[in-house]
Order: sequence, then C-alpha cells, then structure tokens
Amino acid sequence: MKKILLASLCALTLTACIDDDFDLFDVDFGQVGIGGETSDFRMPLANITVRMSALTSGERSLLDVFEEADTWLPTVLPDGGDAVDLRLLTSDADSYRTALVRATLDEAAADASKLNGIAALVERRYASAFDDMVPAGMSVAGFIAGNYADAVYGPIIRSSIEGLADDYLAGLSASLDTVECEIGSMDIDDDVFDMLTDGLGTPDEPHATNSLAIYGRVESLIPVDCRSEVSFVGTDVVLALDARYGQTTEIAEASLFAPALRTIFDNARLSVPVELERYYKGCAFPGEGQTALTVRLSLHKHGGMSL
Repeated sequence: MKKILLASLCALTLTACIDDDFDLFDVDFGQVGIGGETSDFRMPLANITVRMSALTSGERSLLDVFEEADTWLPTVLPDGGDAVDLRLLTSDADSYRTALVRATLDEAAADASKLNGIAALVERRYASAFDDMVPAGMSVAGFIAGNYADAVYGPIIRSSIEGLADDYLAGLSASLDTVECEIGSMDIDDDVFDMLTDGLGTPDEPHATNSLAIYGRVESLIPVDCRSEVSFVGTDVVLALDARYGQTTEIAEASLFAPALRTIFDNARLSVPVELERYYKGCAFPGEGQTALTVRLSLHKHGGMSL
C-alpha cells in the first residue's frame, strides 16, 4: 500500500549547508567543532510515497468514493466553478449542497446518459430505497429511467434520489480514513544522532541558540485539496500538512529534541488524519497502484556541532 524511500544520510560535512563559520581549528579535548551559534545545517531524512491504494474509506477506495460523487454531482458545476467546496458541501451553508443536488436532478431530466448513470448507481447500491415502488419483474434502474418524467411516479422518484444524493454528499469531506505510514528503523549511526542532539536542551528549557527541527514539502497528484496534522507516533511532534492538487507545498518546521528524534530513528511511524477541502471535478485520479502523495522530510540543525 505504501512505498517508503529513505534518503541516505551521508557524512554530515558533505550533506549539510555549512556557512562561513565552519571551523576545523576549534578543537577542545579531542573534539572538532563545526560552525557556531549562527550556523545552519540541512539534510534529507526520508521520502515517503503514498500510493492511491492507501487512500480508502472503509472498504472503498478514494477513487470509488469520488466516482460515486461524480454521479450525484452535476456534470457542469453551477456558475462555472472549477471545484467543489467539500466543507460547504458538508455544512450546506447558503444551501450549497442543495443547489448542487437540484442541478443534478435537472440535468437528469434533460440528459438520458446522466439519468441512466443515476439509475444504475441506485440499482447497484441503493435498490432497497425503491422496494415499495418497483413492480415485480422490473429492474430498479429500468423503473427509474422509465418513470422519471411520469406525472405520478416522477416526483416520488426525484424525491428519493434527492435524499440519497444529499446524504452521500453531506458526508463526502469526512470520507477518507486516517493513513498510517510505517517507516521502521533508520540505520543512523549513534555519532550522527549525538551531533544532531548535542546541546539542544529540553522542551521546557531549550538552548538559547542550538535547535533542531523537522520540515519538508508535499507533492499531490490527486484532484483533491486536503489538510492534515501529521503526528509521529510516540512523540509530540506534529507537522501541519497542506496538500494542493498538482502543486508542491512547504511543510513548516516543528521542533525536535533528543527523545523524539530517537523514537523517529528507531521506529518511525506517522499517523495522517486527512481533512478534505476541495474536489477538482473532471480531473483524473492516479491509477490504483500509482503515487498519490509524496512527502519529503528533512532536518534543520541551527547552531554549532562537535565531532
């Protein structure tokens, strides 16, 4: 479901961005000092690839969830919109969801292919909603398509479809399960760990100049904007992730101290609860085995280090 690619953490003097304070002559009791209190070192930590198969809602894939949403939504969004606001869809603020559903009902009245698509979906997943209406020997899809404009059955059919569409779309923004990423142990030498954490202090009493942080960027290939508070399991480290379709966005720095970094190095696990925000209807999703999101994480050490 997920492919995890760990970037090699090479010799620190080769991978870090070292400023002019680099000083090989600051030797004290056999230790070599690198940089000073204004120095910055940045190094890659891990590349995390999340495939489409990892994005699910219960037993259903994210692709399946939005394929059904396409049926309940109008083919062309009102007012020339390029995306569905999933938060307004949930709240129905200003009757946003109601307007979309009614636009779908109107489209079905004028477009046989849209009506047939709705009828087929209802038969496949919601046939029981029409148990009391469909005559014996007739399919649910056939009954809906054949009576949608009928003076007697039409209003009942449209009311039932409106209720099904409204219920489905109301829960769409909360449809994605929390994604769990198991990175496992990183083979990082203890000397590297000591260099990164030396002199950091504690969360309650951090060092005045020395600091360590984790940060990164996320690339999204799914036509859905989303947010997350990504947590490293077993630590208090949380990264604010803001994924935008077709874009690379920055992940702001979060402070690290020795215990959290040790947990990450020894058994890194990420919990990613996802809040969906906007859906770019009509844009293609990656295939089931293809990459949906790529998260690139790096470390930022500020202040001097000793070898």
